[in-house]
Amino acid sequence: MLNSGVTLGIGSGGSASADHQNMFEAMRMASFLSRLDDPDPETWLGTWDILRAGTLGGTSALGLAGMVGRLAPGYKADVVFVDLTNINFVPLNNIANQIVNCEDSSAVDSVMIGGRMVLEGRRFVSLDFDKLRHDVQATVERLQEQNQPSKERMEAMAKFVSSHCVGFSCEGYHVHRSLDR
Repeated sequence: MLNSGVTLGIGSGGSASADHQNMFEAMRMASFLSRLDDPDPETWLGTWDILRAGTLGGTSALGLAGMVGRLAPGYKADVVFVDLTNINFVPLNNIANQIVNCEDSSAVDSVMIGGRMVLEGRRFVSLDFDKLRHDVQATVERLQEQNQPSKERMEAMAKFVSSHCVGFSCEGYHVHRSLDR
């Protein structure tokens, strides 16, 4: 896609589709996935390609190009501040490589959105996180009870779906990154 000029964006689908909302993990997985198609390391996405896809590419895919995704005049100040004394960055050798391959969000110290600090020193500034966590847990319990009959049906089908997935995984991988094949 990149060789053909297609914008590549990386994002986290949220807990409904990926069980996490960790962009660092999404970037790392994209890096690993780029290696499935070809054993030649020259064809793999580099860490700067991945970092660009997770910032500028993602904002472009969302229609926000020119507004967010970089630190520049006229852009909203959306910034993640990482603690460079965290083990993921000691020693600091290659920042893109360490963000994509090492960071797991444990070094995130502060977050600014639109020029406003929302997380500072690992503490939320503008919301009561304990209350939010409590409200979310109460909602989860209510929805689990409400969806129990559907869950039981899905669990009954799981062995059939799993068999299909195993059979599908035995077939050759037919998707290629390069469009000129």
